Amino acid sequence: MMGYHSPGTLKKLLSILVVCLYIGYSGGSVECMQKCFCKIPDVPRVKRLYHYGSSVPIVLEGSDRLSQNITNYVLKILLEEIIGYSQIKINYQSGHYIIHQMSLKDWIHIKERIKSDYCDFSKNDEAISKLPVSMINLEVPVQNGYDTSSWTNTDRIQNVGFLGPKGRLGWFASTHMVDELWRLGIISDHWRSLFSKSVAEKFALTSQYELLKNLTIVNDTTNKHYCDSPICEDGIFYGYGCPKTNFSKCSTLITSFPDFDNGALISQVKSLGLPVNVVYIGDNFNTFVLDRLKKSLPILFFDINPSILTSTENVTRINFPLCQKNSFFYPNNCDFEGNQYKKFVWTKIRYSAPEVYHVISKMKFTDEIYTQQFIKRYKYYGSTEKAACSYLRYHQDEWQKWIPPNLSSKIKVSLLSFFPLSGSRWRQPGLIQGAKLALDIVNQNRHILPNHDLEMVVVDSQCQPGIALKEFIRYVGKRSAIPIAGVLGPACSDETEPIASLSRHFNMLTVKKKLRLHLCQTELITLFSSELSQKLAITSKFYKTFIMYN
Repeated sequence: MMGYHSPGTLKKLLSILVVCLYIGYSGGSVECMQKCFCKIPDVPRVKRLYHYGSSVPIVLEGSDRLSQNITNYVLKILLEEIIGYSQIKINYQSGHYIIHQMSLKDWIHIKERIKSDYCDFSKNDEAISKLPVSMINLEVPVQNGYDTSSWTNTDRIQNVGFLGPKGRLGWFASTHMVDELWRLGIISDHWRSLFSKSVAEKFALTSQYELLKNLTIVNDTTNKHYCDSPICEDGIFYGYGCPKTNFSKCSTLITSFPDFDNGALISQVKSLGLPVNVVYIGDNFNTFVLDRLKKSLPILFFDINPSILTSTENVTRINFPLCQKNSFFYPNNCDFEGNQYKKFVWTKIRYSAPEVYHVISKMKFTDEIYTQQFIKRYKYYGSTEKAACSYLRYHQDEWQKWIPPNLSSKIKVSLLSFFPLSGSRWRQPGLIQGAKLALDIVNQNRHILPNHDLEMVVVDSQCQPGIALKEFIRYVGKRSAIPIAGVLGPACSDETEPIASLSRHFNMLTVKKKLRLHLCQTELITLFSSELSQKLAITSKFYKTFIMYN
C-alpha cells in the first residue's frame, strides 16, 4: 500500500516526472533548440573561408534597420545549416544612416568597410592581408539612377544586384487622428497643414513636454543628448517661430537619431520654413510612438517605410511636394524618394566561397515579404533571429531556389592554366577540353583528393612569355581574390622557364606536359587528358599539404 504524500511532495514528484518525460521524448532537442532546422541532416563537411592560410569568419554588416537584421539572419541560417559554413558573424555598425540621399563620406564608409587592401603593393605585408570590417552588405540603399560602378572598378567589391524591396523615409501620423480632424473639416495629411493652428494644437504634445525632454537624454549621469550638435538645444531642434519654453504653438515631430537621415530632415524643415519642433529620443523612439498609436493618441513621427511602426500600425503618410529633379544628396524642399536596396560583397567571397556568393546572388524579397512576413513575425517573436527562422521554415519552396544545384562538401582548388588559344605562333584551343577531362578524372577519383575539387582559371597566353608573366603577376603576385594553388602549363618553353622560376617563390607546383604534335586533335585531347590526369594524381600528395596552407 502506498504511503500518504503531502500535496507539496506530489507536486515535486509531478515536476520531476514532467522533466523526465520531456527529456525522454525530446532526445537531442536541446541541441535542436539551438538550430532553426532540426530535421535537415547535418552537412557532410564544415566549410570555411580561408585568407592567407588562416580560417577567417564571414562577416555580414548589420545596422539599426530591422529589415537588414532579419535578412542577415536569413542568410546566416542558410549558410550555417544548409550550406555548411562555420563562423558567420554579424558586424553591427553604429550610426543610423543611410536610408535616403547620402553624403559622399557615407558612401565611402560603406565601401571602405567591405573592401580590403589585399591588392595594394604600396602597403606592408600586414596591411596587404588585412581583412575588411564587413564582407557582405545585403542592404545598401541606392537611389534610382545612381551609378555605383566606381565601387566595383577596382575589383575589390562585387555588385550582386538588387535585393528587391525599397525603403522610403517620410513623416507619418496616426490615421485615427487624421480621420478625426477630417470630420471637423481640417486636412492634416499635407505639409501645408502644419502651418494651421488647429493642426499644431493636436500635434504639439504640450502635456508630454517634460517627458520628451527627459527622453532626449542618452545617459542621466553625463546629461548627453541624442542630438548633441549645434542645431539642437537640449536634444531638440526648434522650428521656425517655435518658442523654446514649451511646445504649445508648433507641431512636435518625434524621431530617433540625427544620423538616421544624415541631416536631410532638418534641411527639409528649414527649406520649407516649417513651424515644427524635432525631438530626437534615440532608443526610446519605437516604445514612445507605439504606445501613443495603440492608445489612438495624436502623434507625428519620422520613420522609414517599411518598419515595425509603418507596416503594422494604422498610420498615414504626410504628403510633401514632389522633387522636380533627381538629387543624390538632400531633398531640401521636396519629399523623400524611395531607395532600392543593393547587395555588395568583398570580391574574395565570390571566388573563395562560391556557394555563399551563389546564395546572395539569388536572394530576393518583395515588399510584401518585408511587411507581411518579416516585420509581423518580428512583432510576434520579438527577435530578428526567430523571425528569420520562422520565415525560412514556412517558405522552403522559396529559399530552395537560392541553393547551388550541385552543392558539394569539397573545397575548390584553382589552378592557373596557360593555353595558347590564339596568336600567330602556335594555337591549340583543344587543349582546354583535354585539361578539363584530366581534372574530371582526378576529381571523380575518391582516393586522390577526396576533400577537394580542382578547377581551372584559363589564361590565353598566346605562347608569349610577356603575357604569361603579366597574368601570373595579376593572379598570384598581386594576391587576387582567386586563391591559386598551382600552375598548369604553359605549353610553350618560352613561357615555361620564367613561370617555373617565379612559381617556386610562391610555393607553387607547376605541371607541364610535352605534346606530340603529329597526333590528330581527338587523339591529342585523349592522350593529353590521360597523361595529365596521371601527372596530377602523382602530384596530389604534395597538394594535400599545400592546399591547406593556401
